[in-house]
Amino acid sequence: MGYVKPWLARVVEKLPEDKATEFKAKAQDAIKFLLGKVKELQFFTGESMDPESTLCYAYYKDGNANPTFLFCKYAMDEVKC
Repeated sequence: MGYVKPWLARVVEKLPEDKATEFKAKAQDAIKFLLGKVKELQFFTGESMDPESTLCYAYYKDGNANPTFLFCKYAMDEVKC
């Protein structure tokens, strides 16, 4: 939780008001899900290796050999190619 609360505040301050409201509504369920799986999760950072930035999470579903990756879309910048 020491990481989560400051991270939530940083994300909310960078979002427009309508997206911030949507993010706050969905964040609680997502955090509960992650905390329930914390022992199963693998954590990844971006190239900067900045511990203050957004993490990517991975876990294995029901014995599947391929991991499932979780990203927070509200904390990512969209890049159109």
